[in-house]
Amino acid sequence: MDSPITQLMYVSRSTISTEAGAFEAAIRSILSASGRHNRAEDITGALLYDRGRFLQWLEGPSDAVEARFGVIADDPRHGDLQVILRRSASTRRFAQWRMAFTKVGEAAIYRLPGLPLSEEPPEQLIDYMQAALADASTLSVAA
Repeated sequence: MDSPITQLMYVSRSTISTEAGAFEAAIRSILSASGRHNRAEDITGALLYDRGRFLQWLEGPSDAVEARFGVIADDPRHGDLQVILRRSASTRRFAQWRMAFTKVGEAAIYRLPGLPLSEEPPEQLIDYMQAALADASTLSVAA
C-alpha cells in the first residue's frame, strides 16, 4: 500500500502586476520553479487564477507539502492567504502534473464561486479545478 499523502488547498489574492507581459512572465517563473521543486519533492498539483485570486492544490509527502506551503505563504506574490483544506489521503487527484496552471476566467462556465471560498464544499472546488484544467488553455509541468 502506498504511503499516505497530504492534500492542501488554499486561496490567495494575487499581487502580481496585470500589466502586459508581467503577469505571464511571473506565471512562467512560478511554473519553472514548481517543476524543479515539485519533482525533487514528489509534489503534484494545480494552480488556477480567476479575477485576481489564486486557488492552488498541492499533494505529496506531508513534510514536503508543508515545507512548500511555507515558502508560498512567504511569497510576496500572494496576499490574504487562506487554507481551505488540509487532509491525509491515499491517492492523488492531480497526479499527471507537477504543476498545472490556467486562468479560470478564460473558461467562463468554470468561474469560481464568490468569496468566502472556505464555505464552498472542498470537493466542489476540486471538481471546478479539474473541469477548468480539462477544458481551458493549460500551461503545465508534467509529472
